[in-house]
Amino acid sequence: MRSWPARAAASVLVLGGGCAPLPAAVVVIDIPAQAPTAPEAAPAAPAAQPAPTLLGHWEGEGVQESGPTWTMVVDVVALGPGVCGRARYPKEPCTADWICSKRSDGRTLQAREHLTSGQEACVDDGEMTMEVTPAGTLAWRWTGSGEAAHAELTRTPARR
Repeated sequence: MRSWPARAAASVLVLGGGCAPLPAAVVVIDIPAQAPTAPEAAPAAPAAQPAPTLLGHWEGEGVQESGPTWTMVVDVVALGPGVCGRARYPKEPCTADWICSKRSDGRTLQAREHLTSGQEACVDDGEMTMEVTPAGTLAWRWTGSGEAAHAELTRTPARR
């Protein structure tokens, strides 16, 4: 059996001739029960979250491959060439500037460390790489003077 769509109303018009009788004609006009609606817009895609940036204050524990550990307090201050970070190693006590030679993409950074104090306690002029991990921490790797070290630093509010 054929199903017909529901109709809200139907109009019937009977047409007849003037003086002479003519057979009646019937015209049916269908009016849909609901007016067609515009298709619903697809839900908007969630806004992409910006990738975490290296810029900021980071703290954690450095570990030298030969065993020693130390506290690291780091401020990554720029993503371009020049001084891009400053580090303090309070237990040693040493401080350093990190010098970048090229622009960073905001997630990874390569730099050379130059001590500004504590040259007698810390190794100077090492190469390092840093990368923001999916967990939002900063993976730090350092090599210099036959030594290697690493750390996983956590973003913290800058202390004054």
